[in-house]
Amino acid sequence: MLKMSRFIGLGASVGVITLWGLFSFFNPYGDLGAISGTYLVTALMVLVAITGIIAALTDNAVLMLGVFILSFVPVGFYTLGTPGIFRWIGIFNILFLLSSLPGLFRRRQAVKLLRFAHKTVVRSLPSKSKG
Repeated sequence: MLKMSRFIGLGASVGVITLWGLFSFFNPYGDLGAISGTYLVTALMVLVAITGIIAALTDNAVLMLGVFILSFVPVGFYTLGTPGIFRWIGIFNILFLLSSLPGLFRRRQAVKLLRFAHKTVVRSLPSKSKG
């Protein structure tokens, strides 16, 4: 399951980078060309997607969740409502969230296991009685 989540994270990151490059340099829907603000947004979203590649390769679910928040909240939600190929930017951003979930659940289970182990050890220790 974790290998699949890494694959999903890598695929989503590569897809986002590809689509932002297409949007900036070969936009089939725009005829005016990109302005400097477009290049800034593209550069920031590509940096976030590169961070997604790093998160997928290091299997860091918290970092991948951060990538989802940084990419989906300002821009990805908007691109979901656009017609055409660039809707896939938003879909790939949702895949960032899906790829982080197995790691987050695994971490939660590990914390529960550590708490259970701690309670078990504490209960098994002899109690100190005052004599």
